Amino acid sequence: MTELAVAVRFLLYLDLMALFGLAAFSLHALRGRERVSGALLPLASLVAGTAFGGALLSLLGLAALAASLAGTGPFALDRETLDVLLLETSNGAAWQLRMAALAVAFVAAWPVRRRGTAMAGAALATLAGGTALASLAWGGHGAAGEGASGWLRLGADIVHLLAAGIWVGALFAMLLLLLRPARKIERTHLRVSHRVLAGFSSLGTLVVGALVVSGVVNLLGTIGLDGIAALPAARYGQLLLAKLALFAAMLAFAAGNRFRLVPRFERAMAAGDHAAALAALRRSLAMETACAIAILALVAWLGTLDPLGAA
Repeated sequence: MTELAVAVRFLLYLDLMALFGLAAFSLHALRGRERVSGALLPLASLVAGTAFGGALLSLLGLAALAASLAGTGPFALDRETLDVLLLETSNGAAWQLRMAALAVAFVAAWPVRRRGTAMAGAALATLAGGTALASLAWGGHGAAGEGASGWLRLGADIVHLLAAGIWVGALFAMLLLLLRPARKIERTHLRVSHRVLAGFSSLGTLVVGALVVSGVVNLLGTIGLDGIAALPAARYGQLLLAKLALFAAMLAFAAGNRFRLVPRFERAMAAGDHAAALAALRRSLAMETACAIAILALVAWLGTLDPLGAA
């Protein structure tokens, strides 16, 4: 059951961050007609697909949690346990909110197909996707506190999720832009791709700041200052250190993109020979995305562990 719970949590993190981040990307990075699905990205399909996938994963996660609480197999559901979980716990209320938000996001995919309503559809999908992603905070360590400190931890967890979603969604979107087949990459597409890559640097700085601050608040709220020394001896601490190493690698790739590869791409476009620069950017973004996916797998595992338990 633990392996199933970790797998579902991982896929749910990945799916909902893609939903929120891709929808948000269409607002902060694209302009005008670029937001219409198919102009640059298949936004409608991506929004509808991730919303539907999020709903299926949420159902599977609920079944796994209910079975774990009842001590039964993953598909031997107990109606009484389900009722208690859905109607008498904050986790159940968050699950219901998530399902409603995912339904709204699924419907919002249709306006994204038309020029006159694309921005409104993207804004609605961003709001709904952000709500669905934020609901995951009630299933983690951030929801374990009480009083003002508990709300601070929960708020920090939500900020952490949303900031990560912005980054992950932008990585997916930029990879999709750069992985377009060579026969479909025209001059306009190259200029938009460069503008998006160069423009994300400022927002990326804010995202990194939000991740660092909210991460520190979460860590101190979960284990306190006294618990930091015990982290290396705990499985939770070891995985956390691995997560931080991957985060540092993401920062290194992002810095390389910003200060070396994107300027090189700009010079190559001006010279009319962009193939090598484009390939280098693709590799760097692919590695950065792989680090992000590995971090989400660790986060899913961390959420099932006692922070100060033995290794």
